Formats: sequence, structure tokens, C-alpha cells
Amino acid sequence: MFLIPNDVAYICNIVSCPLISCPRETHPSVIIVLPNISEKFRRELKRLNALLVINIIVGAIGMGMSISYGILKVLAIKLPITVDSVALLPLVALGVAGFAVSIRWLISTVETFSEDQENNDE
Repeated sequence: MFLIPNDVAYICNIVSCPLISCPRETHPSVIIVLPNISEKFRRELKRLNALLVINIIVGAIGMGMSISYGILKVLAIKLPITVDSVALLPLVALGVAGFAVSIRWLISTVETFSEDQENNDE
């Protein structure tokens, strides 16, 4: 692992250690590695935002597909109810269930997205 100069904080004159080199003005003692946490956190928040947008898109596509599937099956049912019409009812229920799952998916994703935006503002 290579260290970037900004990632290293030198704490000198605490304990003498001949294996660690400090700047010339100070006596070598201890090196504490401090990763650039704010930059890493910012990158992770960008990745989270991208994943949340993808989740919203997938949820919207799922909702549209379940609505079209359910509506097409409802339109296929004819008023004089026959055996064929009754056979379509489980498929309509499948479309309604898909719609409910996609709505729940969208709501939970949007809640997470709004919490993430609040964290970005802070």
C-alpha cells in the first residue's frame, strides 16, 4: 500500500523510533496514518446516490410493467364470465401484487434518497 503525502500525519518527540523518518526539523518518533476520510466519504455518497437513482428507475419500470400486465389481463376478461375469464383472475392478482411491490420499492428508495440528501447537506 502506498501512502499519499496528505494521508500521513507526523507526531514527533513522543517516542523515539529510529525506523521512522520525520521531517528534518523534528526528531523521528511516531507516524499515524490518517486516510483522507472526507474524500472517501464523498465518493461513497456519490456511489450511493447513483445506486439510489438506479433503484428508482428499476422500481418505476417494474411499476409500469405490472400495471400494463394487470390492465391487459383485466381487459381480456369478458363480461359474461366464462372459465377462460376466471383463469385470468390469478394473472390480474399477479399484476396487482407486482404493482404493490414496486410502489413499496419506490417509497423505501425515495425515503433513503431523502435521508442521503439530508446527510449531504450537513
